[in-house]
Amino acid sequence: MDICIRYGEGQYPDVESRLLMEDIIYPVCHPLYQEQHNIHTIHDLHKADLIEDTWPDMDWSLWLNHVGAPIGTRTLQYNGAHFVVEGALSVQGVGLIKHSLAYRYIKEGTLVRIGDFALKPRFSYYVCAPANHFNRPKIKTFLTWLNKEVDEFKRCDMSHLSVIETDYVLRPNSL
Repeated sequence: MDICIRYGEGQYPDVESRLLMEDIIYPVCHPLYQEQHNIHTIHDLHKADLIEDTWPDMDWSLWLNHVGAPIGTRTLQYNGAHFVVEGALSVQGVGLIKHSLAYRYIKEGTLVRIGDFALKPRFSYYVCAPANHFNRPKIKTFLTWLNKEVDEFKRCDMSHLSVIETDYVLRPNSL
């Protein structure tokens, strides 16, 4: 392995990790689902089929508790964020999705964000490699390109969102 990108707390044995970017999490759905179920604010989410990833910080009950919204009765759970995105795109319900995955679809109009709240999870994206690999020319070239992509992504306007910082890691039933 030359280098990798990991999502987590940033401390890994035998590698140096450098913060690449933080992310936020918010609810999204297909515009048709929003129209069919009349879901426009976070307080409407109790009427929705809620889609979540099995990753610890993608828990609907924790997200809804943090923003003070009622919890819905049904949840679809997938093992992988891409399945949550596909579920939302397929009009299955409202997905709890990271901004880094949802932004493109929101920009295209194939997904809409529900409400103005987002949570900043404890985890972030890190570039990881053995310390001496960061001096390699091909790694430097890759990181230059990657940082330009991340900088462009970070410039998207999110000033209208109320971002709540969190420190949760485990689902309530995983203790």
